[in-house]
Amino acid sequence: MKPIRDFRSLRGVSPRLASFALAAAGCMALGGAALGDDDSPTFRRCANTIEAALKRGDLFEAAKWVKETATLNTPQAVKYVLAMGELYPGDPIRTAVIEGLPLAKSPEVLEFYAKELSSPKNHKQSILIIEALAEIEDGATIPPLLGLLQNCKDVPLLVASLQALRNKPDKRTLEAMIAFYKRVEDTKEKLWIETRITLLNLTGETFVLSQDWENWWLTAKDSWTPESVPGAKAIHKGATGVHRPKRKLDLPQLFGQEVASKNIVFVVDTSSSMSREDPLEDAPESGAGKERVRLTRAKNELIKVMEELRHDVKFNIVQYHTTVEVWHKDTVVAANPANKRRALEFIKSWKPEGETNTEEAMLAALAIEGVDTIILLSDGSPTIPRTVAKDMDEIGKPAAIPPILEKIRTENRFRKVTVHTLGFKGSKETFMKSLASQNGGNYAPIR
Repeated sequence: MKPIRDFRSLRGVSPRLASFALAAAGCMALGGAALGDDDSPTFRRCANTIEAALKRGDLFEAAKWVKETATLNTPQAVKYVLAMGELYPGDPIRTAVIEGLPLAKSPEVLEFYAKELSSPKNHKQSILIIEALAEIEDGATIPPLLGLLQNCKDVPLLVASLQALRNKPDKRTLEAMIAFYKRVEDTKEKLWIETRITLLNLTGETFVLSQDWENWWLTAKDSWTPESVPGAKAIHKGATGVHRPKRKLDLPQLFGQEVASKNIVFVVDTSSSMSREDPLEDAPESGAGKERVRLTRAKNELIKVMEELRHDVKFNIVQYHTTVEVWHKDTVVAANPANKRRALEFIKSWKPEGETNTEEAMLAALAIEGVDTIILLSDGSPTIPRTVAKDMDEIGKPAAIPPILEKIRTENRFRKVTVHTLGFKGSKETFMKSLASQNGGNYAPIR
């Protein structure tokens, strides 16, 4: 039996049956013998307990012992935990791996991490190592992350490294970030925007040109410390929000969010609540009067973005209410005149109706081939659509948020698609903020 890696195949299956399916796959993949060469009784006990729990479908018991295994603090134990993290990108084992790996930080383990990242062979396990290094407060964790910027061409790994370095306020980090920014400056795409956000988090500055960063660093290098950054504690932990540069960028903007990716999917809520009108003071000038209907505002803004998209950008659009509609099958397409024209016709046809089926819309967007960035525009909390409601009374009621976040996070675990969220006034900010922060993006309110 091969391990189940496509979690979309488990949609519609009860959580209990899904757990058993994943457990069986995991056991077969790991086999009776534990990974690594550690024959210590403690390691064997942990491994045997995990495998027994998986065989009976008890993922929570397995997760507890996965975290316990990490605390053994040996390279062999870490290899085992990494294998579990690769097999089980979802909770509860996901959380156990995330919380457990940073506890393993002996010199031998850190040396193992550095060796693995010096020549990454396993993409998923490399992502897990990077995330562990992000949480370990040790200067020795910085060089392996910086080394990836020099030698790696795997974009998701580079994105993970850039995001990890936001937790590493250090002069070595800053110098490397400014040099890397200069390398990707002309691309104006995902790595460029991720580097800008990292530099913002480390410095509080929002320069656009690499020359401006170099000039700033010449004068700031001697006096710069992590504590010298205004609001340093919040910044280094990654505050959310749209980052507005001091210089105007030559990029399309969707309600202020820069469209910097060259492989982007726009996900737009067209549920019945989008027929609401915003307060007069919040609505911007539009023609002779002020446009206040939310869906009309969203359509007008997206139409403007479509017209401004550069020729080298690839895009797709997902609109959703009770059901989900993907504009162009399952891939991003070039922003040429013909595709833009068809996209504009699609956008203009939208009408507000139905419930807010955010979960399926986001999973559909993540399934689009080639996407590296998603911008979600919505005005409310996810609701239960009639397509999945158990009875008529459930239709339109608020959906449970944690399972939705978990499904999206699991689907995006190793792909590192950046998710930005934009919410109209009154939207479920806690959900929108969590969705963005858990997927490497930013949230901003629409005013």
